[in-house]
Amino acid sequence: MVRRHAGFTLVEVLVALMVMALLAVMAWQGVDGILRTRQASQTRLDQVLRLNTVLAQFEQDLHELQDTQVVPALAFDGGTLRLTRRSERCLQLVV
Repeated sequence: MVRRHAGFTLVEVLVALMVMALLAVMAWQGVDGILRTRQASQTRLDQVLRLNTVLAQFEQDLHELQDTQVVPALAFDGGTLRLTRRSERCLQLVV
């Protein structure tokens, strides 16, 4: 009677380990790509939100422009933009 041992040979175990290592490397590269893409998207989103905030404030300032006889409502000298706007109780000069 021939007795067979149940189990795997050393070659089979090494091949299985090599395949699992290859899959682990491929998965790690995928996760790394996802994290880099997420970081780039978050940076771009922060920039867009900041720009939207600036544009909303500028639109509000333009809507509230008030021309006086002392200070012009809107003046730009090439480096500085000056807005004279009305608020609830006074005039504000925004530079």
